[in-house]
Amino acid sequence: MAGEPIDLEELRRLRPRVSDLYLRTRVLTAQPVRLVIELYDAAILSLEKAIRALETGAAASAQVTRTIQIVCELDLFLDFQRSPDASRALADVYEHVQTILAEECADPSRATLRQILGWFRKLREVWAVTRRRVT
Repeated sequence: MAGEPIDLEELRRLRPRVSDLYLRTRVLTAQPVRLVIELYDAAILSLEKAIRALETGAAASAQVTRTIQIVCELDLFLDFQRSPDASRALADVYEHVQTILAEECADPSRATLRQILGWFRKLREVWAVTRRRVT
């Protein structure tokens, strides 16, 4: 109501829920190609954080695990009916990346994470070009 003081504590409690609602709405209304690009962005960020953690001597396994989860999500977007060859190729890449990351999870190497990061940056760019062509 007008004139009533703002309860800052209540605003702090609501902020995560509003943030979740915004993200959920954004995901539910986004184009599939845009979601794929956002997943690549999340994987790239996660790999960059893992590499930075290793460079500072911190544990990186949580970020590696997060990247594996993102790759699983990417796999769900494959459309074998519309694009069987590309989907099979990407499924092979995703499986290979998941295998490497699972093996590296306990003791990841910067070189391996950088290599996967490079692959994901290239794949993200391909999807960005695809998005520009379809929109």
